[in-house]
Amino acid sequence: GIFITEGHYHGWRMEITLGEEKIIKKVQEICSNLGIRTYIKKHEQIKRISINCSTLKLVFEKVFQINPFSQNKTLPIDILNYNFDFIKGLIAGIVDGDGNVSTQGSQIIIRTASRTMLEQVAILLQFFGVVCRDRAIEGVGSKRVYKGKEIIQKFPLYGISFSKKEKLNLSSFKYQKANVAQKNWRV
Repeated sequence: GIFITEGHYHGWRMEITLGEEKIIKKVQEICSNLGIRTYIKKHEQIKRISINCSTLKLVFEKVFQINPFSQNKTLPIDILNYNFDFIKGLIAGIVDGDGNVSTQGSQIIIRTASRTMLEQVAILLQFFGVVCRDRAIEGVGSKRVYKGKEIIQKFPLYGISFSKKEKLNLSSFKYQKANVAQKNWRV
C-alpha cells in the first residue's frame, strides 16, 4: 500500500519517498524480512528508499499491474482474490501514505490524485463494515505548505473519510493513532 501511494518505478528498481521515520523503518523491515536490500537517500526532511530488486518490480508492474504516476494508480488487478490480511495490510499502507487523522481524532482522511484507487479502497473498507464518505475535491493549482515547503497541486485531489472502528485492526500507524468513533456511518 505504501508503494502505491508514495512510490514510483525507477529503471529496474522501485523507490518510495517518505518523511516519517516510523514508516521508513517499517518499509525497511518488510524488505529485510523478504531478503531485499534497500538504500536510503536523504534530501532535507524526506528520505527516498531505493528497493533494488528487479523481480519485485516485475511483480508490482506485471502481476499486481500497479500503474506509474499518482493519478493513474490503482489497487492490484485481482485484489478481490486476495485474503483479508493482505487487503488489510494494503489499506494500512495507503492510510500511512496518503492518510491523516482529523482534528477530532476519530476520522481517517485519505486524499489522492487517483479517483479510481480511492473508490477501490472505499469498496474494500465496506468488507470490514466501514462506510466512507466523499470529501470535497481540492482544485488544480491550489497551494499549501507541508513541512515548510510550498506545494502547488497539479491534479485534482479526491478524498474520502471514515471512522475508526473498535473491531477493525489495521497495522497503520496513523489508523492506530486515531480514537475509536462513538458513532459510525451506516450503509
